[in-house]
This record gives sequence, C-alpha cells and structure tokens, in this order.
Amino acid sequence: MSPGTASTVAAGSARHWAADSPLEKISWRQDALNELGRARITGEGRLRGCDELQNRPLPADLHCLILENFLDGKICDRLCEAFRDLSTRIVNHVPGFWNGRFLWHSDMRKPYGELADHMRIAQRLATARVTEFYRLTQPIYPDLLQIMSWPVGIHMPPHADNANPDASPHAMAHRDFAGIVYLNDDYRGGEFYFTARDTLITPRKGMLLAFTAGFYHEHAVLRVDGKERLTMPFFLTFNEDRADPSLL
Repeated sequence: MSPGTASTVAAGSARHWAADSPLEKISWRQDALNELGRARITGEGRLRGCDELQNRPLPADLHCLILENFLDGKICDRLCEAFRDLSTRIVNHVPGFWNGRFLWHSDMRKPYGELADHMRIAQRLATARVTEFYRLTQPIYPDLLQIMSWPVGIHMPPHADNANPDASPHAMAHRDFAGIVYLNDDYRGGEFYFTARDTLITPRKGMLLAFTAGFYHEHAVLRVDGKERLTMPFFLTFNEDRADPSLL
C-alpha cells in the first residue's frame, strides 16, 4: 500500500470549491482507517461485526450526501421493469466484473424514452445537489449513467472510484464524484460500506447516495441475497473533456 497516494480531485493546485466546503475537511490520502475497514470484509462479501453498525448514527465526518425519496418510487419500479425487459434483448459485454450486468442510458432512449428522460433529469438534479452540498465553484460534468444489476450472491470488494491502493494508474482517475440512486430494496444484504469511515448505509428505494471518488469514501458493496439489487449509478468530473456528450 502507498499511504501517500492522493485523489485526483485535490491533486492540482487549484481548488474548485468554496473555503467552507466539506471538501476542505477531507483527507485525500488513504490511511490506516482504510486498512482497518478493508479487513472487516470477508472473502464472501460479508462484514464482520455488521450488526453493531446497523443502527449506529451516521458520523459527523461522513461528508457525503444522502437523500431519501430522491426519485419517486413509481418511477423506480418502472425503471426496474424496463431493465428486466431490455436485459433479455440487450447485453453489454465488458471484460470482468461488470460483464452483462448493465444497460446504458442510451439503451433506454428508443424503447423507453420517457424513462430515459427521468434518468437524465434525476442525474441533473443530483448534480445540482452535489454542487450545492460540496459548495463547488466550478461546474461538474457527467461521464456515465447506467442501470446496474447486482445478482444474488454478488458483492464488490473495497475500492475507490478514481485511485488504486498501490498507486498504479487508474483507468477512471478523472472521476471526482460518484452517485447512486437505489431502484429497489426488496432484497437482503447489499449494504454499502465506507471502509475508512467504518459506516454502513442500508439502501432504500428512491434514495440518492453521492460522495467523493477517492480514498476518503472508499467503499464496498456487501453480498446480495434473496433477490436482484438494481441501482442507477453515475459519475461526475471537473474535466469537461471527459464528459459524455449525450448526457450534457
């Protein structure tokens, strides 16, 4: 591990946020707290001592955005139905973990135009809320919008969205913020765990969770049981050159 590895959002000399932004309180380097949190995740995607975190109040230093009922439940249900319909006809292949598990916003546009609009509107609203929450002084741009399937039995090990623990180049180093809208909650497990904050977030349908893409908000997704978990993930960047033009 390289404890000095920094997140790209703070790597340059310029700051893109106000002096009173929560970002000023965030350490951009991984530290011993990341290691401690990583060690709590088992190889099967379970969290050691999970029960003790279930009802713990959120820490004051979490510095992420959580909005209940951000997306109307009926729209969530319709997006889930559309995903299940289209995923029988459209399969997006990529090597590795994500293969065959997602649909792009563009996949939705022709067969489900109204729902594609709801996706884009939700991302725009979320971008505005992220800008407000972090008191950003520069615009941020979307580089991805998907619906993602998390099948029964799957989990995701701890990771940051724009940096690797060993300081090797990260394919998405331009990403500054990540967001998730949860489209269902009728499964077991699938909680979201922030390693360095030792904090568990239980997803609820319609909830928005948004956070920085570096080690401060390194996270894992615990094993999903009972039923498929569906989410609408997106990423945001200060780098306009890395924006997806179809989402602007």
